[in-house]
Amino acid sequence: KPVASADVLRKTLRPASSDVTALTGPRDTLPRGRNAWQMILTYEFELDAKAKVTVSPPLPVSDEAWESWESMLWALFDANRRRIDDGTSGHGAVSLDKGKYTIRFHVRSEDEAALRGLRKMPLNLDRTLDPPVKLAVLDDEDGATLGGHDFGTDNLATGETVALWIAPPALGSIPKGAEPGDVLLG
Repeated sequence: KPVASADVLRKTLRPASSDVTALTGPRDTLPRGRNAWQMILTYEFELDAKAKVTVSPPLPVSDEAWESWESMLWALFDANRRRIDDGTSGHGAVSLDKGKYTIRFHVRSEDEAALRGLRKMPLNLDRTLDPPVKLAVLDDEDGATLGGHDFGTDNLATGETVALWIAPPALGSIPKGAEPGDVLLG
């Protein structure tokens, strides 16, 4: 019998501030007198309980992305401005206590206009759910919306496929701290 669950609550944070500046030091001056530019985005969030979170900037970290964007580093600070963690995309989860936090995301480029285009870039904050939210697996499309029958225990031959529908979580199982616009992943 198939089972489904969501073990991550994704919050999308909007920047509280953004600052684009030219880097003018000798190491930041490019050939033909061009400047490198930097942008620092600041995000703020609050946890209502201890949680494991993963910071996930949406910029890709592929080799091609490093041709356009440089640095792409973030740092996480507590309410007392102490650095708790730092990293790039793909960094693992960090355990945080209840409280207020700030994330500063740094990205460099020689294209000032491209950086300014990222001034409202959202940042994903993934919180591990323990226990995960259980989701019903149903046997028809309407059942996922209107309440239907759980998917049974069909035996499938090798290569055979069958459609399944996942129902939304029951109202009582929505994680504490979830808000409209948040996403459950699993």
